[in-house]
Amino acid sequence: MAMASLNASLLAPKGCAAPAANAPALIPSALPHSAPIGRIAPNTHNKAHEAPRETQDAGKKKPEKKTKKKSLRLSASMDKDLRLLAVRNGMSQQALLEKAVSDYLDRAYAAGDCICRR
Repeated sequence: MAMASLNASLLAPKGCAAPAANAPALIPSALPHSAPIGRIAPNTHNKAHEAPRETQDAGKKKPEKKTKKKSLRLSASMDKDLRLLAVRNGMSQQALLEKAVSDYLDRAYAAGDCICRR
């Protein structure tokens, strides 16, 4: 007995997959009343493949986000301490980190270590 091989010929474009020729018969009582009986036509309207539409705002710049994303790596013990402190103070970890960074920057600027805010 030969084994079937998996290759690219088994793939169908998104939205165009259809059941095999020997598909099992559909039982009408198991289907919702609005479902058609038999084969369902593939979805030909896929928004992912549409070309972007021109809008009235095409020439305008998108507003810049007010926040920026940063990544932070913490040791397991610092992560645990941060979580516990956040719960104890009733703050989110995000708010706690923002406060810590803000306090650090304020102290650095007050000490004159950085001329960035002058």
